[in-house]
Amino acid sequence: MAFPNVYAAIVRVQSQSAACGNCASISVTLPNSTTAGDTLVVHLGAAANLGFLYSISDNSSNVWTKDMGTSYPLGKTDNEIWHASNIIPSANPTITVTISGAAYPVLTVVEYSGLASSNAFDAASTWQVQTNNGGISTSTFHSGFVLTTQPNELLFGGTTQADDSTHLASAGGGWATILATPGVYAATEAQDEIAGSVGSYEAVGSYSAAVNYMSG
Repeated sequence: MAFPNVYAAIVRVQSQSAACGNCASISVTLPNSTTAGDTLVVHLGAAANLGFLYSISDNSSNVWTKDMGTSYPLGKTDNEIWHASNIIPSANPTITVTISGAAYPVLTVVEYSGLASSNAFDAASTWQVQTNNGGISTSTFHSGFVLTTQPNELLFGGTTQADDSTHLASAGGGWATILATPGVYAATEAQDEIAGSVGSYEAVGSYSAAVNYMSG
């Protein structure tokens, strides 16, 4: 997915992740205070039953928007990306995801400066490989392409697999891994890249073993 900038340098300020098992909520507290006007981006991956719903809140009452959400039709894996623009600062920023049932989530939160304060989200794409839906498990992943609309956009990707939490992912093709996080049953990886020119881009990388995955 792509986020336009405000003709200033885009900087990844800080990040943090957490995981839990058989829980109906999960929280991440960033290591440092947040800055007014920055953007928070969340990647949420989970091993969960079909139809579970997720909502996000934080202790500064920022407004959150879901940019991408994919669930495997037969259940088991969810993969979502959210953001909050032009944030209200906090000295102890804590972001919480509430789940409609007990699941096995992994939550990653990233703060960026230099992004547009409104209409920050540009485009999204998703891709999945699931063996019990006719696919073949693979150690490489991709998200599908998005088309950027201006130079120097932030590209953000997140991938989730719920086969084995020990199989971690790493970014490829010019992308940088932000955090690769093992959970209980699920494992996620968040990554980013700055798209220097207008064009088509997709998040890519590899897992340490062949898995079923969802990426966006």
